Amino acid sequence: MAVCGTYESQDFKYGNRLAIHIQSCLRTRDLKDLFIEDHLASERAKIINRLVYCYSHPGLNMQKEGLALCKKAVEYNNKMLDYDDDLKWRMLKYTGFFLNEIGKSQETVKLLESALSRFLELGSNTIVYNEAVLSSMYQLSIAYRKLNQKQKALDLVQKNLELCEESLGDDAELTLNVMAELAINYSVLGRTQEAIKLLEFVLDRWKALQGEDDSRFLSLFLSLKQMLAVIYIDTGRVQEAVEMLPLLLEKCRLILGDEDANTMYCQAALGRAYDETGEPGAGIPLIVKTIEWGERVGRPEDDLEKLRSFLDDLRQHEAEMLAEQLKGKVELKDMTTSEDGNSRKRERLSTWVKKRL
Repeated sequence: MAVCGTYESQDFKYGNRLAIHIQSCLRTRDLKDLFIEDHLASERAKIINRLVYCYSHPGLNMQKEGLALCKKAVEYNNKMLDYDDDLKWRMLKYTGFFLNEIGKSQETVKLLESALSRFLELGSNTIVYNEAVLSSMYQLSIAYRKLNQKQKALDLVQKNLELCEESLGDDAELTLNVMAELAINYSVLGRTQEAIKLLEFVLDRWKALQGEDDSRFLSLFLSLKQMLAVIYIDTGRVQEAVEMLPLLLEKCRLILGDEDANTMYCQAALGRAYDETGEPGAGIPLIVKTIEWGERVGRPEDDLEKLRSFLDDLRQHEAEMLAEQLKGKVELKDMTTSEDGNSRKRERLSTWVKKRL
C-alpha cells in the first residue's frame, strides 16, 4: 500500500529512508515500527496522518483499522510532539471520526471534550484558526447528536460554524460541512423547513464552488443530496424524494461503487420512499442488501437493528397489501359470479316467457 501525498523532509536522505521503511511496515502489517522514538518523529507523524486519511475514505470500509492506528498515533504524538502541534489535532479529529463511524460516540466525547477543554484553556485567540481544532469540534458536535444530547449538539455546532466562518471563510470545505451538520440538527429538533433551506443552500454552494462532478467532493455532495431526500420524506414531500433518489442511487453506484457507504444509505432511503408511496415490495430487496452490507463491514448494531425493524415493517405492509388485493379479487369474483348467475336466470326466464307466449 503506497503512502498518500507528497513527502517533505528537512533531511532528505533520512526522510527518504523513513518513507521506504514505513511502506515496508505496511506491507508486512508490522505497524509497531511506525512509532519508533527517534529524531524523525515529526516525519513519521506526517506519513501516519496521510495513511489515516486514506483509511478514512468511506468506500474502503476500514474504520476499525483506521481507529486502531489512530489510537497508537495519538499516544505517540502526545509523547513526541509539541502540545499545540497541528499533527496532534489532525489525529484527534480522525480518531473522533472513526469512533463516530463505528458507533462509539461516547468515546468521542470523552476524548475530544478533554482535549478541547485543555486546549482552549491556553487562552490564545489564534487557537480557533487551527483547522484541525475546528474539525475536532465538528466531530464532537456529531457525537453529541448521535448520543441524543440535542442542546449540546446545537450549541456547539452553532459556535463551530461561527468560528469556521471567521477563521476559514464562508466557502471553506469545513465551513460547508459544519453548515450541513447544523441542518441535520435542525431536522432532529423538528425545524425541518430551516433544515431544508440550509441544505439546499449548501448544495448550491458546492455546485458553484466545486462543480457537481468534482471527484474530490462528490462523495460529500451525494451524501448531502441523500440527506435532503430523507428530510423531504419526513416532511411529506415524498414525490420529490422518489423523483430524486433513483437517479441519485444510480450515480452513487456508478461513481462511488456498490459497497460505498453513501450508496448504501441512498439505497435505504429509496426503500423507505417506496414504502411511503405504497410500494413496500420494491423497497424490501434494497433494505435486505443494505443490512447484508452493514453486517459485512461491521456497522454499529443499533443502526442494523433499526434497519431490521424497518424491514419487518416493510414485509408486514406488503403482506397487508397482498391480503387487501386478494380480498378485492375474491369480492370481484363473487360479484362476477353473482352477475353471471343472475344473467343466466334472466335468460332462462326470458326463454320461459317466450315459450309461454
